[in-house]
Parts: sequence; C-alpha cells; structure tokens
Amino acid sequence: MKTCRSRIELKNDEWIIIIDKDTECKILKKELDIIGGYNLLYAGNIKKRNNAKFTLVESNEIISCLNVFLSFRNGRKLSCLFLTGYNEEIKTWIDYRATRVKTYKNVESFLYDRNVQSLDLMWKEFSFIWQSDTGKSFLTSIIHWYIESNNQAGLIDGSLIMAQAGLEQLYYRTLPNNNHPPYTPNKFRALIKYLNINNS
Repeated sequence: MKTCRSRIELKNDEWIIIIDKDTECKILKKELDIIGGYNLLYAGNIKKRNNAKFTLVESNEIISCLNVFLSFRNGRKLSCLFLTGYNEEIKTWIDYRATRVKTYKNVESFLYDRNVQSLDLMWKEFSFIWQSDTGKSFLTSIIHWYIESNNQAGLIDGSLIMAQAGLEQLYYRTLPNNNHPPYTPNKFRALIKYLNINNS
C-alpha cells in the first residue's frame, strides 16, 4: 500500500476542483524526461459547490479556465483530457476530442513544485479575473506569450520579443491611464514600481 501527499484543491465561489497526482508520478516523469512524448500524471474531479448541477457549457468554461491556469503554473501548454460527466453517479457524457497539447518538455516554472499552498489563492484571483468582461481574452493572450517565451519557441531573440509583448500587455492592463511613457523601458519601470518588485 502506498500513500503520498499529493492532493491539490482549487476552490472559488462556484467550483471545487480536486487534482490528485498519480502514485507512480515520479517514475512516469523520469520516463518523460528521457523519451519525451505524452503521459497522464494527474487525475481530477470538478464539481459545483453544494453539488449543484451544471451544464456542458458551464463545464467547458471552467475547464478552459483551468487549462490556462495550469499552463501558467507549469510554464508550458497543457490541457485536461478524457473528460467524463456524471449525474447522480451515472455517466451522462464523455469528451475525448483532440486537444492541443504539446509533447513533454522540461521547462522552468515560476512556482516551485513543493510550494502548492499558494495555488488555491492564485486560483481564486485567476478565476475571478477570467470571469470579468475582458479577463478571459487578457489571461489567454498574456499566458500564451509567457509560455511561448518560456519554451523558447522563437529561440532567444523570438523569446525576448514574445516576453516583451506579454509584459507590455500586462502594463496596459495594470496601469490603464492615458499618460503612458513613450518608450518600453519606462513602461517596464512603471510596472515594476507598481507591482513593488524588488530585484535584489
């Protein structure tokens, strides 16, 4: 019998998401490091608070949000796969359609693997922004630039350009005023000051 501390819970006002790591995750991860490709490392469950019923449209929306969030957390594009819907323990639908997932690549992430306690707080804020009028398009776009840059999709030069595009978009979203500096470095300085980032 094996036990492991590997459950992640993500909650907001509407949804409860539980993600469990496969008990053989370390072995599977080593295989991916060696040969690449694809594998399933986690399984999860999504439900509405108070076990309320939800539509397929609602489930697609929360899964889209979760896909972008997990991609952000991992620093590479990934998606939920092999989705199954239940109603009173009865399977009512399955969704095994093709999803855009790139082959495994070991990349840096801004979050250490063991620092999962902050994920729930991040998820609350992330899903709140997602539900706003322009939040979905903003998060999808800026995280796309981050992932492509992080994976060096355009080599070093292209990655720098993509990182700059993402940071400028973050600047305009974070500091929505009409007195923008004319040059990009000044925008980044204003953004760093606003976010209170200490580079020491």
